[in-house]
Amino acid sequence: MATKCIQVRGDDGVGKRTLIGRLIFSCGEVGLPQMEQLERNGIREYAQIASFYENQPKMRVFYTPSSQFVFDESKKPDTLIWITDATASDGGQASSQKLAALIQAQTPESLVILVNKMDLVNWSSSTFGEIARNFSAVGPIARRLRLCLREATDEFTGMKEEAGYV
Repeated sequence: MATKCIQVRGDDGVGKRTLIGRLIFSCGEVGLPQMEQLERNGIREYAQIASFYENQPKMRVFYTPSSQFVFDESKKPDTLIWITDATASDGGQASSQKLAALIQAQTPESLVILVNKMDLVNWSSSTFGEIARNFSAVGPIARRLRLCLREATDEFTGMKEEAGYV
């Protein structure tokens, strides 16, 4: 099984710690002994799991069928997850510029752009579309994003229909 470095980045308050905690909890090595330890420390939210494991000697890690992903801010990431906030008044424009600067400095093998807090904009397809357009308009991102944009938009629309949000 390959070990890969992953980083989760984005602006403050977009849900980075929550995502890290969720991945560790759902796909990591959180068995009964670890659950008991989390409970003893009063940890009840995913974001708290990420913070808890930062202070432990144990690596922050999760697994997929083909790889082990280690959260490590000190190395060049194999995979970068960029989280942007759907409620941002600029439609993600500032966030896309920050991401462009970051990936020019360190180009990851894989890039995932996650639009968080869509529930707060009532799963608006126009908001999602505006954010997608803003990210795809930035040169370094556009080369990588253009191929996935239509598929993501179609998939998002399908998810909304299944959930009854149309």
